[in-house]
Amino acid sequence: MPMVETSRVYMRRLAAQQRRMATSRLQASLRTKKKQPPRKLTPEELKNRREKRKENQQDADEKIARAKDAIWEVCEGLATDLGKTPAHWQRFLMQLLRLAASERKTSRWNAFVSLFLERLNAELAEGVPKKGVDDIEVMAQIKAAWHAMSEEEQIACTAEKLAQIEEERKTKSVGKHTVALNAFHDMNSTVTKVEDMLGDLCARTGCEVLSFIVRGDIEHYNRPVIIESSPRVKNFFKMCFNQLPSQWILNLEAYCLTGFDAVKNRYADNLKTEQAECSAKILEQLQLVAAPGHAGRMNYENFGEITKRHRVVYQNWPVTFCSPSKLGVLELNTLHGVLHAPNPISLFRKLTSAEWALFKEAVAKGIPYALPPPTTITPLPTVLRLLGPSSRDRDPVSETDTTDSPGLRSTTPGTSGDAEQGTTSGPTTFSSTPPEVQIPIARGGVLVSLSEGSDIVLPKKRKERYDAGMTLEEKEVAKKEIAEAKQAAKQAKIAERAKKQRAKAAAKAAKQQAKHVAAAAKKAARSGFRASDKENVGISEQNNGEGDEGMNVDTV
Repeated sequence: MPMVETSRVYMRRLAAQQRRMATSRLQASLRTKKKQPPRKLTPEELKNRREKRKENQQDADEKIARAKDAIWEVCEGLATDLGKTPAHWQRFLMQLLRLAASERKTSRWNAFVSLFLERLNAELAEGVPKKGVDDIEVMAQIKAAWHAMSEEEQIACTAEKLAQIEEERKTKSVGKHTVALNAFHDMNSTVTKVEDMLGDLCARTGCEVLSFIVRGDIEHYNRPVIIESSPRVKNFFKMCFNQLPSQWILNLEAYCLTGFDAVKNRYADNLKTEQAECSAKILEQLQLVAAPGHAGRMNYENFGEITKRHRVVYQNWPVTFCSPSKLGVLELNTLHGVLHAPNPISLFRKLTSAEWALFKEAVAKGIPYALPPPTTITPLPTVLRLLGPSSRDRDPVSETDTTDSPGLRSTTPGTSGDAEQGTTSGPTTFSSTPPEVQIPIARGGVLVSLSEGSDIVLPKKRKERYDAGMTLEEKEVAKKEIAEAKQAAKQAKIAERAKKQRAKAAAKAAKQQAKHVAAAAKKAARSGFRASDKENVGISEQNNGEGDEGMNVDTV
């Protein structure tokens, strides 16, 4: 076969092979060096770094403390020499950085110009426009007169005016304006400058600014001013507070003009003072009645403990039996008036020996009952508000089962006579005749009146102890059995948890094994497909070669 025909067949085969190849592959990205992770520090290095940082912080704190002490010593020296307090001079020194670093000195030329213009305008007739520094001819005359004078004459001529200008500058910078009109003009000019400065700042840095300016005196004429750098500030207030800045500034102006903060603070201070006085007076009476014992503090929530320790009960309590800090204004005023009356009555009394014996016997049995009132108690002239148990401490069984016992009438403080007086819930108290005397015994009980006239308090039912009626040895055995049972339950729980963990691990291993088997099967199937594709490609190439040779023969 000629060489030309062989090359032609080869080129056709190469073209067919190229057509079968994919042409949509993307170019591989250039190889880049992988970023190496930073080296992890060892525990020793981390410890050294922490210690070094701690030492630096301590060193800085010590230096700052020494600097503060030095500044305070300087302030004390200024206070000794110049008066006022060291704190005033400390604030003054700290504010120097906020003030202007330099100030233009008042020149004698400015003083001479001001003095010359005053004299020139004073000589003008009424109705003639006054001269100023913008008049070129006048300034030329002033310049000629200034240069015609010697230095000594300039100093002598401008000394008084120079001092006057410096005093006016100080008054304008730190002095308070007493005239509302001057304050109005000063605020307008200053606000204009501040607005321009903030506008330039926002243009340079892109920051957002919101400023409220309101008057602090009702006699001033200034209107509220809002400085906004962009509409985004207004949109923020509308989105977050559902109000515009204009509404906020009106509220701020009203707050500043009305002096509401002073009224509120004065009211709060008076209320706290009155509460403290009532608490101190109550504790003083309690300690006086409890003597020779010492009552360290007043316990309103569990007054029964004070009764058990000092044999003291409360009486003639005019308001809700609770801490003065929890009382309203009216009740606090009532209690304050009772405690600070010219002839105050005692709010506490001590149980007699007979009452104390009955009280201990009742507490031991768990059925507290009312004691007869003493004959020396003088009731308050006002209607007393008796205290009753709270709704959550009442026993529904005791309230409903009283009908089974003949001669009992169930009453609870706050439902019979107390409901008419508007009493609130409080600790359980004894009830006897007269009703002004109440003896608190326990929390959570129902007051029951007997048909004979005496009252008892049915205590709230409590869950019986498991070791009730056992001896000491039996209690020890029971405790040991309970501990063993708890330990066995704990071991069983640990075993159950370990069993669940083993089952979970086995399921995870089986799942992983199935995953590996599926991956191997998939890989084998892919290999079989590749082998069959290679065989098909070889057969097709052979057929193509035979067809090409036949075509070449026919052509020849």
